Amino acid sequence: MAYLERKDGKAKGPVLYFFYRRSRRQSAIRTNSYTMTYFYTHIVNVQSLHDALDNAGFTDYERKELIIIAQDSLHHVLLDTILSRLAEEDKKVFLTNIHNEDHKAIWAHLKEKIENVEDTITHTAENFLAHLHYDIKRA
Repeated sequence: MAYLERKDGKAKGPVLYFFYRRSRRQSAIRTNSYTMTYFYTHIVNVQSLHDALDNAGFTDYERKELIIIAQDSLHHVLLDTILSRLAEEDKKVFLTNIHNEDHKAIWAHLKEKIENVEDTITHTAENFLAHLHYDIKRA
């Protein structure tokens, strides 16, 4: 597993664990707007998920928590999809770009290394969101 140094220089740890902890912390900080901006935000629309949760009868707190969990889960599903299609060295470059939050570099790298990456991300996100919609209807 790859390791990166944190921006604050404190401890080193597994890359994916660092990103998970970071995304949860950022999500918890945002009280008025709980929508994160990721490199794929322009091609993945989660508004239907927000609408479904709004109509499901959850309290504001429950709805916000469920959206945070859903967005974090979607993020990890998409990271897994991308990482499974990259070689070891390309994974390091990708994760470094994620860490630096350099969306242009992320897209340039992904378009060079993965054929039809936008379609792959869109398809994966649509499947994941469809499963979430199904679960919300059952709840």
